[in-house]
Amino acid sequence: MLDRRLYIERWQSIVGKNTADAAEMEKLSIAQGAVRELLLRPVPWVCVFFILGIAAAAGIDFSLSAALIWCAVFLITAVFVVERPLLFCTAVAGSMYWLGIATALNAQDLPPQHVAHLARTAGNRADIRGYVLDPPQERGKKNVFVLRASAVQGEQGASRPLRGDILVWDFQKNQLGSGQMVRIRGKLFQPASFLVSKNRTYREVLRRKGIYAVLSIGREGQVRCLDSGGGLAAWMYRRRAGWQSLINRYCSPAAAAMVGAMVLGVRTDMPDFVTETLQRTGTVHILAVSGFNVGVIAVVIFTVVKLFFLPYRMRFVLTLAGIGLYCMLTGATPSVVRAGIMAGIFLLSFVFFREYDPLSGLGLAALLILLHAPEQLFDIGFQLSFLSVLSMFMLTPPLNRLMPEVWRRAGWRRGIWESVSLSLSAWLGTAGLVAYYFYMVTPVSVAANLFIGALVTAITVGGVVLLMAGGVPFLAEPIGRSVELFAAGIYRISAALAEIPGAYWYPVSVNTAGVAVYYLLFVGATAGLIGYARRIRAAAGDSGREAVPRPAQRA
Repeated sequence: MLDRRLYIERWQSIVGKNTADAAEMEKLSIAQGAVRELLLRPVPWVCVFFILGIAAAAGIDFSLSAALIWCAVFLITAVFVVERPLLFCTAVAGSMYWLGIATALNAQDLPPQHVAHLARTAGNRADIRGYVLDPPQERGKKNVFVLRASAVQGEQGASRPLRGDILVWDFQKNQLGSGQMVRIRGKLFQPASFLVSKNRTYREVLRRKGIYAVLSIGREGQVRCLDSGGGLAAWMYRRRAGWQSLINRYCSPAAAAMVGAMVLGVRTDMPDFVTETLQRTGTVHILAVSGFNVGVIAVVIFTVVKLFFLPYRMRFVLTLAGIGLYCMLTGATPSVVRAGIMAGIFLLSFVFFREYDPLSGLGLAALLILLHAPEQLFDIGFQLSFLSVLSMFMLTPPLNRLMPEVWRRAGWRRGIWESVSLSLSAWLGTAGLVAYYFYMVTPVSVAANLFIGALVTAITVGGVVLLMAGGVPFLAEPIGRSVELFAAGIYRISAALAEIPGAYWYPVSVNTAGVAVYYLLFVGATAGLIGYARRIRAAAGDSGREAVPRPAQRA
């Protein structure tokens, strides 16, 4: 394994020996500063060039073999220029760029047993076996759900393996549950190509979710429920459906839907009036399991594990295993996987006694997700999840450094400032994409997240405790009433904030150029704020060293 310190020492010998000083950092050229940041924190930059490669693959016509050749050329070049930091970093960046292109092109080459090949002929009759991912949702005259295919029945009676997800239109409205194994006979075809938003067709939207076919169950269709099968994944979906039923038993429908969305990742029964209210206040993200929920779950698991007086490292290992199981139970959406990977890296830092870098954890999470499914880069949930966390990492620290000295001494004032800066950072980082995709700007979300954050924590903890006490009615009933009270509080606060004049408004038109200009201004303002905060910190450090002598000087 290559030693990173070798490159850092080599770089320092070229640009200067005292590079840690803030005054010396300002004298560095852009290229030297970029090299230093890449060597000290390589994972985020590697992820950036990998993402650029995936984005480029969507707009160019290139072959997979040529992309792999260029990737190999840059990698070999990096080996020969390993002692030249600038050339080495350039070669690594080029190799990751072409690796991103190769990964995206390889994902477009579907295996022979994929359902997309079976759906090429419109109106093709098919007999498919698989399991239901989420409970069916009623959409007018039909129920809609996603089927994870496992096999298809041939004309001669023999079955063969089948892979891929299928969107099912059930006009018979059969009563099916999550994780249930079924055998469906219906009409299989490709999704239509009509426009559903700006420059996006219905077929493209479904393909970015991994869905390449639609199965219609009409009058001549047939659905038969099977006893078992589907493996571990199907069992987990059935287990999640059972827990949702338990929550429905002790909470009202609206509260049960909110608890199920926050704890289990099930959003099928959410009332429209709740979703619309949360959208107007920019807090609809609380209905998706994300880093906040995973963090709460990690604390709960660690607290329970700590009661058994296990060794120090074993506590973190068991907590990591619990988070991994929780991510699988909630459907492994991009936000959950991102939060799970970052939480896993954080816990492993305690196991191996290493320093944790949040930006490197975020970059590694994005890299792993995109290596597995590069089409996730164009998913709205993926973009909002990673961009909100990235903006909080980059913008919150400099905002906190601007805190008045009087506020730093008071705990409650400092907490308010840090909470506002965190909420403001997340809103500014995602405002451009929210306006582009949902045609809405929600300034009130900065204040709404402050009031709702504590209630989300209470609901998440209460939901977990409710599931643990589900078999004991005299314990589950008061917990369910408490959780329902918290859910009602979230709705009432959101509804009240949405009535404030200017809480939300709809922009006239937001195009790609407008979003690009917004994020250019956002990046420039963030960079300027970071530089200003560094100067404030350097000035405070200089004055502090003059006013307070070092321990050696006291002696």
